[in-house]
Amino acid sequence: MRRATRQERVERTNAAYQLRGRHSPAQAVRLLARRYALSPAQARRYVRAARSLQAPLPEVAIKEPITVRLPRPLVEQLRARARATGRSLGSLVAQAIARFLSGGT
Repeated sequence: MRRATRQERVERTNAAYQLRGRHSPAQAVRLLARRYALSPAQARRYVRAARSLQAPLPEVAIKEPITVRLPRPLVEQLRARARATGRSLGSLVAQAIARFLSGGT
């Protein structure tokens, strides 16, 4: 059986958060298990996680792969920065593009 993705975990925890105000914990477990085809133990973990929330979790942005061709020296600089900062290439590129699109430098 595969593990839930981060997006699935957020969606299920938020569903449990919504159910907690309208149903007992046992009812929330049953409803969550039925809605997402989960075992009662899995559903119970989501209900427990939702108990500690003050607000729903922020939605996870779905990442879509793209291919770009960059000059080799730029790629080498990017890889060096990724190693130095412990970040992924994708996160560095996404941050740079977001800054560019927002008019930042």
